[in-house]
Amino acid sequence: GEPSVELRAARKDSRLMADRIRLAWEDFVAAECARGPVLLVLEDVHWADAASIDFVDGALRRMQNGPFMVLALGRPETLDVFPALFRSRDAQEIRLGPLSRRAGERLVREVLGPARPDADVAALVDRAAGNPFYLEELIRASAEGSVATLPGSVRAMIEARLAVLDPTARRIVRAASVFGQTFWRGGVRAILGGDVSAEAIDERLADLVRRELCARTPLPRFADEVEYAFRHALLRDAAYATLSEEDGRLVHGLAAEWLDSAGERRPGVVAEHFERGGAPERAAPGYVRAAEQALESNDPLAAVRWTDRAIACGVAGEAHGRALWIQAEAHNWHGSLAEAERAALEARTKLPRGSATFFAALGEAAVASARGGHLETLLALVPDLLHPADGEEARERQVRAVSEAAIQMLFRARFAEADALFAWLDHGVTRLVDLDPKVAGPVAEACGWRALFAGDPALYLALSSTAAGAYEGIGDVRAGARALINVGYGSMQVGDFEGAERSLREALRATERLGGAAVVAKHNLGLALAHLGRLDEAI
Repeated sequence: GEPSVELRAARKDSRLMADRIRLAWEDFVAAECARGPVLLVLEDVHWADAASIDFVDGALRRMQNGPFMVLALGRPETLDVFPALFRSRDAQEIRLGPLSRRAGERLVREVLGPARPDADVAALVDRAAGNPFYLEELIRASAEGSVATLPGSVRAMIEARLAVLDPTARRIVRAASVFGQTFWRGGVRAILGGDVSAEAIDERLADLVRRELCARTPLPRFADEVEYAFRHALLRDAAYATLSEEDGRLVHGLAAEWLDSAGERRPGVVAEHFERGGAPERAAPGYVRAAEQALESNDPLAAVRWTDRAIACGVAGEAHGRALWIQAEAHNWHGSLAEAERAALEARTKLPRGSATFFAALGEAAVASARGGHLETLLALVPDLLHPADGEEARERQVRAVSEAAIQMLFRARFAEADALFAWLDHGVTRLVDLDPKVAGPVAEACGWRALFAGDPALYLALSSTAAGAYEGIGDVRAGARALINVGYGSMQVGDFEGAERSLREALRATERLGGAAVVAKHNLGLALAHLGRLDEAI
């Protein structure tokens, strides 16, 4: 059926989509915890993305008094990647030391048998130096030969294991390594083409599983595909290192084509393969889509990295403008106003005038320039803001951008310029306001501030309430909290301090639910409580 009003609104606003996804995830965790204790295990956290870690951190905050535990496993470099990993959630850090000599000897005897000479056992344990993976590899090799001839390092051990494979198996392992830690039978076939039969590939893959070089995964990413994973990252790295530069370009291009046809939902992964395959022009659009996904995952820093890669790959024309707009929005999220302003102003020159993305970039430019103190830049945007819109979606974006710019001008006492924007709003958006609460919210919010600056706090309160209702209708918790703060402030202006407290506490809960500090809500709540005579609470 038709998507809901909330979903339609979120699809047009990456920040709203990010908030709704996050809240849905936290609601899911809370519902599971209501049924019983929940343990979430994260493996190889050193390879995690920041957005996923942030989501888990949010769930820990939400369930701080509930039956929810996270066990995160990773290499020592995990804390280099995430220095403050769950530190604010009373995390307990356990560092695993080397495998003890007693445990190592027990492992050797359980695998090789109790009759193994003590000298052989000691030699294996000494050479492993407490590294469990190396000890396993040494045990495996020892079962097939003399301890004295075993390779002297983990890397050498792995290379020796790969070297004993027949040529076809080695080709399969190299092809598989192109995909990373996880690979697929269909992807290997696509890379090898008709040089190796499907039957031979299946036989060698089964043998690689028996040799414990890789394992079949129970839940494949792609439907109707058989998925495997290298048993250890070092195995994959050693196999990948055997590819020549020329072979690498060829196989990455083939991997990109196969992943794209298989339905890979991570456009950045496909784009990286295209770039490594020597096709940057095909990589650039994927990096732009990856940046959009990053924003929707509440990861603005990743969005900036993806857009930088798109630009480095030579993204051109409207796609270049779109990348810059995404970059501007990400910088605004992160508070990097100078970078946001630069990217938004450049995006404006590359996007079709009057398009939805054109007005979206103008909105980002208005916010960044105003908050950065560049008032003349903000005022110079007015002709573009009032340019005719090309279609309904563009018109909606335009209304939101004009509303935001008008508010910024009011707060900087540029009333004449703000009046020009309000005159446009007064005459041009009635139909849209009636139809779309995504537009009604910003317009009501802007008109409410105009009323307050004109000395009409009652109308400010009424319009702020209208904005709060519109945002609630589309599920925009962040904007709704801002509007509720305005409602609380307006209530104080007309002497309704009890009503102000109710609105501000609701805003406080909503802001904290999103992980915000709720500074403005607390500031206003303190003022309302002071008026009510509850001074200790107010302080």
